[in-house]
Amino acid sequence: MKKRIPMVEWRERINQITPAEYRIGNNLLYIEQHRIPDMAYEPWKTDVTTAVIYTKGSVEVSINMKRYTVKAPAMVIMLAEHIMQLHNTSDDLESTCLVMSKSFSDELFSNFSKTTSLYNSVYQNPVLQFGDTDRHVITDYLRMLKSLITFTDNPYRLEAAKHLTLTLFFGYFHKFHNADYNNYSYANTIVIDFISMLKQNYKQHRDANFYAEKLCLTPKYLSTLIKEHTGKTLHEWIDEYVTTESKALLRSTKITIDQISNNLNFPSQDTFSKFFKRVVGISPSEYRKKW
Repeated sequence: MKKRIPMVEWRERINQITPAEYRIGNNLLYIEQHRIPDMAYEPWKTDVTTAVIYTKGSVEVSINMKRYTVKAPAMVIMLAEHIMQLHNTSDDLESTCLVMSKSFSDELFSNFSKTTSLYNSVYQNPVLQFGDTDRHVITDYLRMLKSLITFTDNPYRLEAAKHLTLTLFFGYFHKFHNADYNNYSYANTIVIDFISMLKQNYKQHRDANFYAEKLCLTPKYLSTLIKEHTGKTLHEWIDEYVTTESKALLRSTKITIDQISNNLNFPSQDTFSKFFKRVVGISPSEYRKKW
């Protein structure tokens, strides 16, 4: 059986396998023919931004608990602190992976006044699905970026890489982030608002009354809308967010179970362990040993 690599070791592993001529220090790594590690099939998170460009095949992936079916040509952007989980990949999958340090991505989105909305848009829409006629755009970007990174005598290649990437986003990807939300029904709007609110509050609030009050609805009516339009109950949504975060922390960090319990605002480690076992079927310690 193939040995699984804990996510806490993932960054060290990709640092080791990336040749010096395909990287700019630890700020930007260019990985051709990226191979998906086994441990990616459980929830995980890391402190780097990762852009995976799919040039062939398809993949099913969840990012921050939202599931996507991605078909090449496409790009998936996982920002630092995103929770990711792979579900299925096609046998013919081909991809290139760009790994950006937190400082690189922070500067990428903070140096210019307009990048705040760009960051929020990427955060909410991490999958960029291209048409076949758009394939040349990402191909040209990768070609220029690779040429820039491998030109090691250029002392300005890090800054050039940032500007090239921003040019890609501002010059082309903006059209993927101009969705018209005016056509959403009232029920869809409520569901979207609930999910958005849940993302911000699930660590502190796991009570339906909190979300119903914020949305000016009764808990029963909100629960009915959520169930009818998502197929999952309100409490199932809450449980999924909490357990997925728990799994990611158990696999992606070395912090103790008690610290995870505190991070998620459980009154005690015992309460957290009982919650985790009820939803997942095994205890947090058993889950950590398994992965």
